[in-house]
Amino acid sequence: HGWRLSLSKLSRRREKQCTFQQTQSPLFECLPTEVRLLIWEHYLCSRRLHIVRSNQYKWKRLQKQIVGVLCSEPRNFCPCSHHCWGPLARRPAGNCITHMNCESYYHEGSEWRFDTRRVNSVPLLQTCRRVYSEAIDIIFQKNTFLFNHTDTIIDFSHTLLPHRISLIRTLQLSFPDPGGPSWNRCCQVLATKLPGLKTLTIHLYPHVTNRLDDWLISLHQIQQPTVFEVLLIKPWYLDPQWEKSTGLVDAPFQFSIVDVQRGSLLKTKEKESEFAIETS
Repeated sequence: HGWRLSLSKLSRRREKQCTFQQTQSPLFECLPTEVRLLIWEHYLCSRRLHIVRSNQYKWKRLQKQIVGVLCSEPRNFCPCSHHCWGPLARRPAGNCITHMNCESYYHEGSEWRFDTRRVNSVPLLQTCRRVYSEAIDIIFQKNTFLFNHTDTIIDFSHTLLPHRISLIRTLQLSFPDPGGPSWNRCCQVLATKLPGLKTLTIHLYPHVTNRLDDWLISLHQIQQPTVFEVLLIKPWYLDPQWEKSTGLVDAPFQFSIVDVQRGSLLKTKEKESEFAIETS
């Protein structure tokens, strides 16, 4: 049941396939293509998708698989605070308001809520090959994909055909531990395998940040998004010289630091090297 993306090797068997026009169906005979596409989009993309590895969530028996989980949070809820991730996901404590004004992501200390329904797109796609051919690209072009681990992005890129993953337009990553080989590989995947990526939001919440350059530099290879925002939940220790990080020079992203404890915001001004501090 539900939507699964298996990492197992696909069968090499290829059968000759053909698509019938289904002219006997009122769906195709009476509705124009643009109306049908709107129907597919509403059905497949009305809620965002959390992409998790099976050993991150309750479906531990589904080893080596990627699972899509329907998002149950409002669209302005900070991606790293979604209850959809489950109680095992680390979340920053306290409340913070980012600089994105009324569209801000925010943290709140509400109780855990669970909506663990997996994405179930298969029945529609299996209706007939013409429906499949019209709807399959919409899943990747119109959905927002949310991840909470760099390894999941790496694994996810291996589950899809290159032309499918290249259709992804909007992606959010919330991750507690930037840096290291997995981080670098994830940035490489985002830079090379998602040429159609238009909006990328990354929220980070490490305990300690000694050198921002250890993970900022890797982000520079991601050049394709027109909206690219990186937000750091201020750790208990932050390098006092963080403003001088070379990773912030000519960065392709807008960088912000949110101090959850003080309710203040430290951010870079767009296309400037100055920094502002807004205290509550």
